[in-house]
Amino acid sequence: MNNKELLQQIAVLAGQQAFLDGQVALLLVRRRRQRRNRRQPRSCWVRPWLSAERRLQFGHYDRLMAELRMEDQQIFLIFLECLLKCLMIFSTELVQDVRRQTPLAGKRRIKV
Repeated sequence: MNNKELLQQIAVLAGQQAFLDGQVALLLVRRRRQRRNRRQPRSCWVRPWLSAERRLQFGHYDRLMAELRMEDQQIFLIFLECLLKCLMIFSTELVQDVRRQTPLAGKRRIKV
């Protein structure tokens, strides 16, 4: 076997190696996507008053809140407390944002 044939075989092997490297990279990307798209098991329990059937049956926020108030008062109070805290945080941030804005000219000024 002369040098020319040896160089041709090396070039063919290098091309095959590059092709296989590309295939391995493609398989790794596909496996990563499959792992990412796999559904995670639920990490929390769903309360019986909020089952899928009841959501389809009632579906409205007000009705679900009435159900929660009747069936699980302790969780209802915790929910209201969290809601109140969120509203307090939102309102303080909103007031701070309004105060940071540049004042409007003339009669358009608002006192906060």
